[in-house]
Amino acid sequence: MVLGPFIDNASYKVVKVSNIGTDTAYQMKASHILITWTANTTRSKKVAKEKADKILADLKKGASFPAKALEFSEDPGSKSRGGDLGWFGPRRMVAEFEKAVKATTKNGLIDHLVETSYGYHIINVTGKDNKFYTISTIERSIDASQETQDEAYRAADMFASDLSVWKSSKKERKHKT
Repeated sequence: MVLGPFIDNASYKVVKVSNIGTDTAYQMKASHILITWTANTTRSKKVAKEKADKILADLKKGASFPAKALEFSEDPGSKSRGGDLGWFGPRRMVAEFEKAVKATTKNGLIDHLVETSYGYHIINVTGKDNKFYTISTIERSIDASQETQDEAYRAADMFASDLSVWKSSKKERKHKT
């Protein structure tokens, strides 16, 4: 695929995707519902896990993931987007979360809770991509030739000269009246 030519700042550019390959690093996209515990105690973790298990069971029965995220998620950053975390690369999420998403072979709800230091995550994988793209760019700067620069200076001089003649004739007319 070739794009251009187009003007970018002071140059013409033509851009081409010259290679598409497979990488070992994945870009991943997921949504999650985070259920946290109120204290780092066995009792508090048990209550949070029971709540997360109930939500996961509802989702397995066909409940709307975005609706459940809006209702229950305790992650303020993604809650208002229905749990959507967008695209992320390696080492952008805590290790347990990334490992669970990476281990999936297809998009969809992960059938178990994932525990991290933040709490229990219910994860819906919405995309994975391990392609890389090599982009080639041809760029030529747009420079005025010496002839064009000389012509611009001549035009500016003529304008300045005409302006000074106009100003002085205007002064003369003003004094005569």
